[in-house]
Amino acid sequence: MAKYRIFDRFGFNLSKTEKITKTLPQFLEDYQEWFFNPKESDWKCSYQDQLLTKFQAPPELVSLLNFNIDTTLE
Repeated sequence: MAKYRIFDRFGFNLSKTEKITKTLPQFLEDYQEWFFNPKESDWKCSYQDQLLTKFQAPPELVSLLNFNIDTTLE
């Protein structure tokens, strides 16, 4: 069996990924004062300009959503 490879890797090499930073959860006591703002893709406080998650969508996701979803459907 010396000439035969029994186990060998296959597939492809993954690219290096950047580290994901973990954020602590934010507990809301008065959740009715928050509304979803689709322009910012985040929950916004009604009496302050405070965002809940500060989510920044990657450009690939924004492009996918803008060019591949038909918004004219009823």
